[in-house]
Amino acid sequence: KIKVASCVGQLSSLLKLWQFRHHRENNFRTLLMQPYALLGLCILFSSIAQSATPLLETTAEKTGFKKTGRYEEVIQLCNDFQKTYPKAVRCVEFGRTPENRPMLALVASRSGSLNLTDAKAKQIPILLIQGGIHAGEIDGKDSGFLALRDALKAPEEKNWLKHQILIFVPVFNIDGHERFAAWNRPNQWAGAQQHKTLI
Repeated sequence: KIKVASCVGQLSSLLKLWQFRHHRENNFRTLLMQPYALLGLCILFSSIAQSATPLLETTAEKTGFKKTGRYEEVIQLCNDFQKTYPKAVRCVEFGRTPENRPMLALVASRSGSLNLTDAKAKQIPILLIQGGIHAGEIDGKDSGFLALRDALKAPEEKNWLKHQILIFVPVFNIDGHERFAAWNRPNQWAGAQQHKTLI
């Protein structure tokens, strides 16, 4: 409500300035000056802005936890988290797999520090969480993204990321993660998909 009210005020000011500079009336401007028209424009602009914001949802969530996403989803989410929370998240590549896939980690904190130098200087603890060490046990990847998203949304006074730096590696065994097959690990149910682990 506050954002819409602010939007209406800003549009009104801009239109009044336009009127002052042009010194003439026309039906189009008169229509725009009406409150309902201004409100409609603000709602439209707000909807466009919200649709451009990444949802940060995993394939697991979208399918009721019957499927898990491929590694392309990890790459996309890593970048989307950084885009959505530029002051609190960094998407970093720390290596390459034998099959030349990027090994990614999300560095997240509400402490104002996202690098080792600051962490040492301010004595901020660093927590490392790795998912997908065994590619066939991939729930850590999906639950890790959910937990990180919830933590970033939490109020500042209750946010545990304010007091530490999290390094989250969604998938460590990336090449193994990408070996999807229906009959891998037949003794272990893994939803609609199965994985073959390298280790």
